[in-house]
Amino acid sequence: MDIEKEVSKPIFKATLLAISLFIMMPSVISPALPLMEKAFPNIPRVTVELLTTIPNFGEIFGLLINPFLVKKIGRKKVIFNWTSSSWNLWNFTSNC
Repeated sequence: MDIEKEVSKPIFKATLLAISLFIMMPSVISPALPLMEKAFPNIPRVTVELLTTIPNFGEIFGLLINPFLVKKIGRKKVIFNWTSSSWNLWNFTSNC
């Protein structure tokens, strides 16, 4: 397999971008937490702060299960399935 050909494919670039965006999401949300707390005064502060904590648990779970999935279905399928399922979840939650 020629790595340079694989890296230059649009699907590889899109997948890499999607993974990077999902990893950066909690740190992007963090500066807006005080404004969210003011906008939702009835919701406890701890609950609002969970917006930055819960994605980290997903990353830890993904890191733990990843080696088993790679052995079972292959690296490309793991990356593609994770990216597409995360994207679908993001679209679903943003439309609610």
